[in-house]
Amino acid sequence: MQLEHIIRTPVGTSKSTPILMLHGAWHGAWCYDHWLDDFAAHGYEAHAISLPGHGKSESDRPVNAYRIRDYVEALRETIAAMTPAPIVIAHSMGGYVLQSYLRDHTLLGAVLLASLPVRGALPYYLRLMLHDPLLFFWMNLTMNSWIAINTPERFAYHFLTPQTAELAKQYVPFIGKESTVGAIELMLPLRHAERVKTPILCVAAEQDAIFTVHEEQATAKAYHADWRLIKGQGHDLMLDSDWLETAATIREWLERSQPSA
Repeated sequence: MQLEHIIRTPVGTSKSTPILMLHGAWHGAWCYDHWLDDFAAHGYEAHAISLPGHGKSESDRPVNAYRIRDYVEALRETIAAMTPAPIVIAHSMGGYVLQSYLRDHTLLGAVLLASLPVRGALPYYLRLMLHDPLLFFWMNLTMNSWIAINTPERFAYHFLTPQTAELAKQYVPFIGKESTVGAIELMLPLRHAERVKTPILCVAAEQDAIFTVHEEQATAKAYHADWRLIKGQGHDLMLDSDWLETAATIREWLERSQPSA
């Protein structure tokens, strides 16, 4: 099964370690378009993939049948095919996938970007139910979480901030359906954080409508990770107004904690 895999070659002096970007629920490699160019401009070989059934990746089953372990395996296969192994930046659900991978594998570094918390997604689901009970009921009845974010207004509420809400119109056509089975599995807390040996940076968004700053701090604490809070930004840190600042924040951490990278 062929995954969509976008690569940007570095400009100028190349860094020794590539960057691999992993998207979250309903998204694909497309959401990293800004960052791919920006990281390449700063000397990184920049990669982004779309998970099975997302973006332009192939699918061997209905998207609702995919499990988190399928996404973890797609990440594992991608990393195994890269030389040298990359530093991985993973957003939202992709952060859950990356945390699962890191329990059994070690990388030079990893970035959890507005990641699904180590405690699981149940608190977010409860907040969504309280925010719009009818929509939540219909989403579960039809086993189609896409309807929670499939209009510019809903997309902007979840992923952006008021100053960038207009951008939702250009992004909604790219979003896709997400696995119902996977969404159920995301409720499970991630265990065995003590097995993770990879240096981690957790980056949180101050105005994140999906995961709270407190939840992101708890995740950083679980992994003894470094911590950065991006002020005034929404969940999609790679798309919101200060995406350039967020990318620079990540690179500063990389250059400080991984000088050889």
